[in-house]
Amino acid sequence: MSLHGAARNIGLEPQLSVDWFEDGRAVTLLGVDGRIKKINSSVDFQDNLTGISPGKIGVYSPTEKALAAYVQQTFWLGHVAALNGGARVDVDDRFGSHLSPRAAPSILPWRGGTLKLMYSSAFRAPTAFDIYYHDPTSQVAGGKGLKPESVRSVEASFEQRFGAKTLQLACSARGGTTCCCCKT
Repeated sequence: MSLHGAARNIGLEPQLSVDWFEDGRAVTLLGVDGRIKKINSSVDFQDNLTGISPGKIGVYSPTEKALAAYVQQTFWLGHVAALNGGARVDVDDRFGSHLSPRAAPSILPWRGGTLKLMYSSAFRAPTAFDIYYHDPTSQVAGGKGLKPESVRSVEASFEQRFGAKTLQLACSARGGTTCCCCKT
């Protein structure tokens, strides 16, 4: 068996950051991420005894396009609290669009200490490998019926800095279309 594959990618991700008061208290980040991928792949099998090959299988050559736009706003409330919020919109030519919001308020109750509560959402479209690749001896093709993955996460953390050292305790919960786990 021999797998033949090639991928060519091109993309651009311009960003703009605006510090509204020029002191780091209110900073907005805007960005756009555009990607085009051309993928070619096939698998050749050959019987070791007879040398006979059924020909190429799993041949695919898609061109995939994806675009995302995102915004993030950070805002410091004095020296003891901060808010960070944002959203990303992904548009994939194969799977439509998906909004992924996130937010994280933080409190700095004493010198070196930080308490955070974070919410985030993420999205991943299946790759060409996930959809098209198959090996009749060991793997079934995913097929075009695969759906994008999405996951939501909530995390609480405490962090204490001691000079160059940091102690961090975190608890998170995740759930989504393909992931569901809890980590402490």
